[in-house]
Amino acid sequence: MTTARISPLTHTLPVRGFAPTAFDLNRLFDATWRGFGSGRAAIGGAGFRPRVDVHEGDDAYRICVELPGLGEDDIQVEVEDNVLSISGERKQDSRDGDAKGARYLESLRGSFRRTFMLPEGVDSEAVKASYANGVLEVTVPKPAAPEPEVRTIPVEVG
Repeated sequence: MTTARISPLTHTLPVRGFAPTAFDLNRLFDATWRGFGSGRAAIGGAGFRPRVDVHEGDDAYRICVELPGLGEDDIQVEVEDNVLSISGERKQDSRDGDAKGARYLESLRGSFRRTFMLPEGVDSEAVKASYANGVLEVTVPKPAAPEPEVRTIPVEVG
C-alpha cells in the first residue's frame, strides 16, 4: 500500500532555525505598534491568511478553510497540474463605513491564496467544495491504489 500526503506549498526560509526568530520579530513589531493601529496590518505589511486544517480519511482528504464573513462569490477553488488553489478576497464590510476614520482594526482584509500539492493520480474532476457557516470544505478523493501487476514466469527445464 502506498501513502501520499497533501502538502501546503509555502515559501520557507532556507534554514529552519530562523523561523522562530522571524516570528518573534513580527510579534515584537506588532507589540511596539499596537498603540498606533494593528501593527504590520496598519502599515500594509500583513494580509488576510485564512487558517487551514487538512484531515485524512480512509478514501479522501478534507481540507477545511476558515473564511468567516466571505460570500461564496468571494471564493475560488481550482486544480491545475496537481495543485489545488484556494483564493479569494475579504472585502470591507459595509457596516464598517469608511475605514479611513477607524481608530483600531484587527480584522484583516484583502486577497489571499492558499495552495496545496495533491498526490499523484488524483482525479481533479472528482474534487468537491462546499461552503457553510464560514468554513470552506474541499474534499479530495484519494487516488485508487494501483493494481499489482501479476506476470506468470515460464519455468525452463534443463
